[in-house]
Amino acid sequence: MHPDLAESKLATLPVSLRRLTRIALAPSTTPATVSQTLYRILLDCQRARDNGLTARSLLPLVNVILDPADLPDPETALESGFRERVISAGHALAILNCTGPRHASPALLEITPRIWAWIRFMHIYEYFPGMELDYCLLLSTLHPISYLDVGRDLLHTTPDICFFIGSTWDRIVSMCERGTLSLNDFRCRRAIHFLGIFLTNHISPQHSGELVDGAGGEKKLARLIVKYLGLVLKALEVEQVHEHKKALSLTLECTIAFTSHYIFVSREALLDAGFVGVVAQAAVVFPGSGYASEQHDPRQRIYLGVDVLASLLVRQQLTFWTQAMENGLLRAIIIGAGMYPSDAQIMDAVENLFSGIVTGIMHYGFLPVLASAIPKALAIPPSTSFMRSRCGNTWQSIVALAEKRMKSWERFNSTCVGVRSCENYDCDALVAEKGNLLRCASCRSSFYCSPECQRISWRKYNHRFRCQFTDKNLMDSRSRRFSLMTVLNDYQTRKSAIFLQKIEYIHRTGNTSYCVLMEYVSGRCTPQVTASTALEKSFSRHPFATRTAFGVRETHVVRLFPENTEFTVLLRCNTPVLLEGLMRIAQRIPRGTDVSRLEAEIPELFNQLQALAAMQVIEIYS
Repeated sequence: MHPDLAESKLATLPVSLRRLTRIALAPSTTPATVSQTLYRILLDCQRARDNGLTARSLLPLVNVILDPADLPDPETALESGFRERVISAGHALAILNCTGPRHASPALLEITPRIWAWIRFMHIYEYFPGMELDYCLLLSTLHPISYLDVGRDLLHTTPDICFFIGSTWDRIVSMCERGTLSLNDFRCRRAIHFLGIFLTNHISPQHSGELVDGAGGEKKLARLIVKYLGLVLKALEVEQVHEHKKALSLTLECTIAFTSHYIFVSREALLDAGFVGVVAQAAVVFPGSGYASEQHDPRQRIYLGVDVLASLLVRQQLTFWTQAMENGLLRAIIIGAGMYPSDAQIMDAVENLFSGIVTGIMHYGFLPVLASAIPKALAIPPSTSFMRSRCGNTWQSIVALAEKRMKSWERFNSTCVGVRSCENYDCDALVAEKGNLLRCASCRSSFYCSPECQRISWRKYNHRFRCQFTDKNLMDSRSRRFSLMTVLNDYQTRKSAIFLQKIEYIHRTGNTSYCVLMEYVSGRCTPQVTASTALEKSFSRHPFATRTAFGVRETHVVRLFPENTEFTVLLRCNTPVLLEGLMRIAQRIPRGTDVSRLEAEIPELFNQLQALAAMQVIEIYS
């Protein structure tokens, strides 16, 4: 037996407490008197100047009261002393709850089986005659054990503990929703503190299922997490005591960390429960939560919140992009990053998230959502240092690019919705009402003006093979067409500069096998003419992404593939008329001429180049 459990330890107590403990431990004392005496001891312990030390000195008493041999038999619930024994055990657990981290005794490990036996009994049988179960007390009683490293391991390996915590967590949240309990209540503080510590310590896959079962299943656990985070955020808004804000801030961080690091709940379940929205709100609360220490730096919480948002947003559907934007995503990341513009970790996370937003600007449905959120974000004046950082540059690009793309979005709605072109590249049916065309039954995104055109496309252009690889969930048909239109718009607005690069390439290499590489990095489009053979291997891995746009005597075959948060679009031009015109100009340029200065050195050839680039193009996005 550990020395702290010896009855001689009670001699260190004040005289009044020693007298009460003798009464409680006397064999002749009735259960009712024991219950009343323990209640007085509990009050004295809570009022003591150093209640943690007093609680440690009372461990011998707690050890005796929690003897598993005294567990009542539920089948004889009306027997004399049943209710009093349960209440006495509750008082003993409450005394344990006074133990602080400085006074956590290794003796707690010896009595942990007794503590758990009584907690499990109370949890299973829930209500007793004339009394209601205090879930906060049961949960927080495990807190002193978690102060010890060995104790945390013991809790995580004890059977049914995770089930109990999941179930009790659900009950506490339900009581808060009904208004019978508040996270600002003193009864909740230790419970939520323990919950945060427990969640962020390793939970083995063997016991993770118990946590899910205790909450009522995966979907219920997802809803529980979101509800709990919402309650913590509300409690943080009204809490004024600094120490209490610490506990709330810590449990907020721990719960988000638990959700992002441990895959006990699917992303789909979390997203359906509204996780993106609550984390977006948390990203704003993190900096002002008032809790900073070596272990829990606010910068880490900002990074964590932004990182969770980025990981969720980049991979998910439009619904969750919209949900995040409506819950102030841009406002949150600008405020958070603006506080620490020199922190590389935060800047990396924010840059990653911004890049995801830039990619989303190509999405037909996301763009108007972003455009509506930008004015609110612009109302937050970022720090000068933030605007000078790489994130500031990307943010400026987002604003400029969104405004530009919105104009394309409006033009697309007025001219392109409801019409398609025939996917047979040799067909002259450039514009037709969608209802007058045949749709490919496999990919559901390609249209043909006749069965013959479909057969040509399948045989000559291998559409049958390509449509097998079409990822229907990656981007819907309208978004694909809109993204193609934006790429070709960028191509057309830069056409003179691109043609100049083409001539320089032909003049330098004598080779007409080139491609135009349209790179989008941080919202900036950079066209580059390069050898197409160098990219054949890379692009051959993405045959499903080929799309076409027809123009007058000019064909662009556009291939798109995502690479992390950047994407590249390849445009090929192999129309004889254009190639012949470019070659004629290139052949007339003397060797050694700086083609980039063609306008100044040979104005006549430059004017021919401009005329070639100015050929009218009818843009069809299929």
